[in-house]
Amino acid sequence: MKTLLHIAASPRLERSESRRLAKEFIADFLKKNSNYIFEEVNIGAILQPRFGEPGTTAKYKSSRGIAFEKNETEEWNGAMTAFNQLKNADRLVISTPMWNFSLPYHLKQWIDRVTQAGYTFGVDPKKGYYPMLGDKKTLVICAMGGVYDTPDKLALDHLRPYLRFWTKFNGLDATFVSLEGTNMGTDILAQNDKEVKTQLTLLAKEF
Repeated sequence: MKTLLHIAASPRLERSESRRLAKEFIADFLKKNSNYIFEEVNIGAILQPRFGEPGTTAKYKSSRGIAFEKNETEEWNGAMTAFNQLKNADRLVISTPMWNFSLPYHLKQWIDRVTQAGYTFGVDPKKGYYPMLGDKKTLVICAMGGVYDTPDKLALDHLRPYLRFWTKFNGLDATFVSLEGTNMGTDILAQNDKEVKTQLTLLAKEF
């Protein structure tokens, strides 16, 4: 069996637009792909394991083959558990709202735990950085209160540019679908929601 992994970043549960769209897409995908099992990590709704000084010390020790202290081992193992779940998934869905024009801290915390040299990316002295996640098919679903349809407004969007960089840097073959205007009235939201659902329906056939 293959695995579809959903990383849900919104702390809102029933009222989350990004979660709703991800839920609908995943149900459609699984209906079409009975050879997949589903895993979900509600990073917006749970307390993620800490990755503080012991974890970051272990991060540098790991690349140098230095033995860990007990507290370093605990935090490093927590990060590796999250990384292995990402690595072992055959397909990945990330759903997230925009917060303050960027990522919710829940998603950034998860990214900082799973993104490690020698695991998600490598470094060659001559060629520089290279991705290590093997072009894993990924869908990123974003929900945004505003509409970013002009150069001035696009300059405010620090969510999608960062996630496009991060996915490519680590070897994720990412497609982005965005529901914009969630705070701009029912008419705009309804129209944008209809367009997004059409995109997701098509993607579920080929993802």
